[in-house]
Amino acid sequence: MRKILFPVMAVLALAMSCASYTAHEGFSRIQKYNPVHPTNLVTTRLADILTQEPDIAAIEGEDSIVSSPDSSIPVDVPIAMMPPVTMNFSVPDLSRENLPYYHQTGASPKTIETPLTRFTVIFIPLPETMPTEEIPMVVSSVADSISDLDADIIILSGQPEASALFAEAIGKSAVIAPEGAVITSFSMTSITDHGVTLTLAPDKDIELRWKTLSDNGVLRSIASGSLSWQQTVVDDAQQRLEQIEAILADVNETAPVIFALSAYEPSHIDWTPLSPRPWRKDMAWPLSTTMEEKEWFDAYAMTHYSGETNSGATWSLGSGNPIEERIDFLYVKNMMSVETSVLHPGVLSAQPSESDKPARMGVLGTFLLP
Repeated sequence: MRKILFPVMAVLALAMSCASYTAHEGFSRIQKYNPVHPTNLVTTRLADILTQEPDIAAIEGEDSIVSSPDSSIPVDVPIAMMPPVTMNFSVPDLSRENLPYYHQTGASPKTIETPLTRFTVIFIPLPETMPTEEIPMVVSSVADSISDLDADIIILSGQPEASALFAEAIGKSAVIAPEGAVITSFSMTSITDHGVTLTLAPDKDIELRWKTLSDNGVLRSIASGSLSWQQTVVDDAQQRLEQIEAILADVNETAPVIFALSAYEPSHIDWTPLSPRPWRKDMAWPLSTTMEEKEWFDAYAMTHYSGETNSGATWSLGSGNPIEERIDFLYVKNMMSVETSVLHPGVLSAQPSESDKPARMGVLGTFLLP
């Protein structure tokens, strides 16, 4: 009996000494610095991660360099917080500005990122003078007629007021000069009264020149059947050539150049003895002949077989059997003419019947720089 009693008493004494506090108190004492709370959820590795990550992030945040106001690591600014680019499409009153005036919209300059630099040019012969009240209507009509072409470069003849409205309508930067304008998104590096230098691509610049000669009545004389125009051509040739030479005097002979010319006289290329047009004959028109001798290439003539199969007329007078001639030219040097065509720019190309006002057309050219 005594052998059984002593072991039983020893076990009871040990149990009483271990059970001096409850299970809840035991958890608190054992996990005093990192308490674990009982849960009915099954404990998994994912549960451990979810419950521990906020604490880890909080600890790391205390020592984070990014959170410091003196951090040297740049923090990206959200797009919504970036300051907007200020665009300016309004041309100021040019009567208060010196011409040529460089109107900049604020857009980033355009660059052609291809080995072969292909670009398009439109030349539009706006009238030298227009009544002030007609300018908005004419400009709107012409600008709308070419808007879908999205030409890289637009060259205008005509008065500054019309050029300014045209630049606003197209929404691109422009150089507006006394006798025309250039509208483009390319960067301009040099500007004169009759020329600009554009940067089309890295290390690829192109020079532009433009000139509108006065209408000396030669075309109307031809249309009337008179022969007096022949003497007019001879009398005016020298001073007209001198005007062109002055525009081209500073051209770099090795640079790519485009010269937009409203000559108000035809090209000798189009006038041949075989022409079926009764007013034409074999004649060496002085302007086109001189340009050819100086190795300026007529872009339209380069891309068309002949003036009979593709007349390319940019001036037309009369209904039924009108007198039509190509008097607006894109002359080029040191580049390739890929394609050219004639444009009918809005109301300029419309000629009402019984009118002595000629229809005018523009020229679209595509060019390539190696």
